[in-house]
Amino acid sequence: PTVPVIAIDDFGEKADYPVAGIINCGIASYKEYYPANLLKNSAIGPEYFPIRRDLIQKGFPVRKNKKKVKRVLVTMGGSDPQEQTIRIARLLKRVKCFNVIDLLLGPAYGPCLNLEEQIKDDNRFLIHQNPSNIAELMGLADFAITGGGITCNELLYLGVPVAVMALSDDQEPVAQAVERY
Repeated sequence: PTVPVIAIDDFGEKADYPVAGIINCGIASYKEYYPANLLKNSAIGPEYFPIRRDLIQKGFPVRKNKKKVKRVLVTMGGSDPQEQTIRIARLLKRVKCFNVIDLLLGPAYGPCLNLEEQIKDDNRFLIHQNPSNIAELMGLADFAITGGGITCNELLYLGVPVAVMALSDDQEPVAQAVERY
């Protein structure tokens, strides 16, 4: 018997596969990537992005985005092998208008001794390594600097204005889509 297969796709790379449908829930997903016969059984577009329960339960109000930026969140997602968080922290130390700079480090970040050394003389910085209250930290942010992965989509869901860093080639379309929207 034939079993229908649904493929999880990022940028249309599985458009020619012999599948019954596609799941592509990123902000950089477009129905135009796929042949019409796949669309009937597909979930394509950011409206299909699975949002974690803790983000939904927080019930954050819709943002007006007109207030001054006083609290900044910096996160590169689950890991940061290129140490972009340290680079961003060094730059943000020079920007004196922010009251709080939350550095959110994912579970695969590793030891943060180099990061602690960079920010030890600036009490505006708070390091949160693999915290349980990620939704709360995201919701408190007036602005976020993030990689172009899942965390970016979660911040957008909460209405947090973002600056996206493409940490790998596959995140470039995400950064472009955020700019477009």
